[in-house]
Amino acid sequence: MAEPVMTVQPAWPELWSWAVTGLQALVQTVYTLDADRMRQLPAHQLALGAGLTLCTLGLAYVMTQLLLGAPDPSRGKRANPGQLALDLPLVSTGMLAKAAQTKDSELVHLYVTAEDGINGPSFSPFCQKIEAFLRFTRVPYKKVYDFDFDKDPPLGKVPFIAYKGQVVPDSSLIIDYLVNEVKLATDLDKRLMDRLRSQSLAYQVLLEGEWAALLRWEGWVTDRGWSKTKNIFAAVPWFIRGYVQRSVRKAVIQVCNQDGFDRLPVAIIHQRMDRVAKALATLIDRNEFAFSLDHPTTLDATIYGFLLRTLALDSCPQFAAVIRRYPNLIDYVNRLSQRYFPDYPTVARHD
Repeated sequence: MAEPVMTVQPAWPELWSWAVTGLQALVQTVYTLDADRMRQLPAHQLALGAGLTLCTLGLAYVMTQLLLGAPDPSRGKRANPGQLALDLPLVSTGMLAKAAQTKDSELVHLYVTAEDGINGPSFSPFCQKIEAFLRFTRVPYKKVYDFDFDKDPPLGKVPFIAYKGQVVPDSSLIIDYLVNEVKLATDLDKRLMDRLRSQSLAYQVLLEGEWAALLRWEGWVTDRGWSKTKNIFAAVPWFIRGYVQRSVRKAVIQVCNQDGFDRLPVAIIHQRMDRVAKALATLIDRNEFAFSLDHPTTLDATIYGFLLRTLALDSCPQFAAVIRRYPNLIDYVNRLSQRYFPDYPTVARHD
């Protein structure tokens, strides 16, 4: 007589425990790039873990589609209300739905990166530039942090604004839109002669090109800077945070390499930092605003945004140390902070 085959029918709690254990092993393998943990588990636990992962991803996709809606292929535009103020790539349905909620609001909704302490300077100098412009021109606004960075930003970056149901990206386009399209902001440069307008543009290119590249290099490539920069991912779930950090950092490093930073001695990069800081110090001199004027211009918004970002946050200590060699730049930042950002603490200091 054949011996009966014994079968095991685990209860649901045990199945769930196996699945979670398998999922943890898979996550740990991805995070640590060490397969030893996974090899130690039975095949059925790994299979359940993989199944749980796929089910979670599938559920997340379905919920995203249900929450955001689907595009209307017949029109080539998103189905939800709201629109781009300019002829630019489509914005996500979710972002347009959020923008539609601003139709009856008199506030400009400014979407920015998370900050150190929410009410402090923005991690992005371009976000800080726009906020300075809004305060210089006394345009009422509301800062928004709660948005899906992977889906919402048009052009895939911040800052961007939503106003009266319309979405506008890019700091320069935002200023042009507020000044010339909706006439909401005064033109800070209207009294500048052509020569000063040309100089203003040249300095803005210096800041948004060279200065931004130097910030990117120190904050993302150097180990010292990265030890602080990686904290901006604190809101990412722990089980994928390491993967996201490594992926984004790798992409930024590739951009820096394309700019030639991987072929430059560190001493040369530090010299470039000093060169741009000295150029700004010469421009500002002992004046309250750029060009020895008695009022701020768009260039002042840009200078303030980049200086404050570099000095207030601790991800670029070398660049900040270079700036502190020029006392007039420190005085400039503190003076504008006290006048237009009294809610900010005095973040800059002399060495």
